[in-house]
Amino acid sequence: MSDKYKVETLDETYFVKADSSNKARKEVFKKEGITMVKEEFETDDSTGDWIYLEQDDPDWKDVKIGNTTIGKDGCLVTNLSMMSYWYGDFFTPADIAKKVSFTNNGWYIWKSGDCFLPFNFVYRYYNRDVKKIKDILYSKDNAVIVRVRNHWLAVIGFDEKNEKFIGADPLTGDSCYIEDRYRLIDGFAEISRNK
Repeated sequence: MSDKYKVETLDETYFVKADSSNKARKEVFKKEGITMVKEEFETDDSTGDWIYLEQDDPDWKDVKIGNTTIGKDGCLVTNLSMMSYWYGDFFTPADIAKKVSFTNNGWYIWKSGDCFLPFNFVYRYYNRDVKKIKDILYSKDNAVIVRVRNHWLAVIGFDEKNEKFIGADPLTGDSCYIEDRYRLIDGFAEISRNK
């Protein structure tokens, strides 16, 4: 039996039918023209150790965030989990979801994790500022998560040769050139190491 999934993009809202959220994502990727080609990247060592996680991992995909689940709408909380690993104090997406606050539609309330996560929320930006994103990326204690088309990716590098941001994608559990896969960055958030 197929389920019906509501898809909201910057341009339109539509529905897809699929047997699982993973298959629904593949249908959205096809309709939106999003390609899934594995890339090899040259990055520096500024990002430290990294772990790739998928939001629809069976260990946490059904955990509630507001009136939805991590598997359906938990890209940001999955990014925060990957960031916690990078900062050296790992929390799974389920751990984070059980301790922080969300709106009814599953949007993360930014300051709600400051008391226990190994990082604090600094600021949420509502634009594409390449210089600022790079400044945050290359800082010692700060990290950046970017928003593209109602989806969040952790920035893990910048390919200087091709002038492209590299992100960890919680939909697929891999890395990608962010704007090649999802088009234009339309916002970002800065976090900073707890000291």
